[in-house]
Amino acid sequence: MSARTKLVVLNEHTLGYITPGLPTVVQALHASVLRGATNIEAGAITVIGPSDSVRLACPEDFDEYRVVFEGYGNPDEYEYDETGTPPAGQGISRIKGFDRFKLDGEQFEWSDKDGQYLSATGRRLVDSDISVFLLNGEPIMVADPKTARTIYKNLAAGNDSPEDRAELLGSAGSLLGVDHWEGELTLAHAGGSETAMLADPSEEPSPRNG
Repeated sequence: MSARTKLVVLNEHTLGYITPGLPTVVQALHASVLRGATNIEAGAITVIGPSDSVRLACPEDFDEYRVVFEGYGNPDEYEYDETGTPPAGQGISRIKGFDRFKLDGEQFEWSDKDGQYLSATGRRLVDSDISVFLLNGEPIMVADPKTARTIYKNLAAGNDSPEDRAELLGSAGSLLGVDHWEGELTLAHAGGSETAMLADPSEEPSPRNG
């Protein structure tokens, strides 16, 4: 059998592949900010270092990272773990500026000793429990996935309508704790991330014809 492309998970935060010609390079298919990825662009390249962990991906990893497995399930072309399963719910990495926060009515705090967020009752957060908003790469809010999805959907709607955008941000802006909106809004969740470009709502809207 000729050399195959390996489907892998890098450091439990990036789903990618390694081609036979570049055996020390992982090219990303999807990455998770919550699990610690710093480069979330599809196609991003990472040179494997001595402190990196790499394992063969399994089909369920594609579900975890919301990448369609169809087209990759060819053992003649791709090497992957055909029978394995991903590790149980992945813990999330420390979020810049959020050593503590409230989620689902519980207060969570980062524990250096345990390397994870814990509640007073000892509950451990995993990546499927939480979503994070970033504005121009800076974390600005954590929320449960359902709430985050609703907020993101509202904010990402109406890009071609400055008036509607200004109205949306008037309420959501105070909720997210920022008063100046312009640039790239990213919603990071267990399956990866989504990005919308936002205009500054403080700018005067252009007159509507008619």
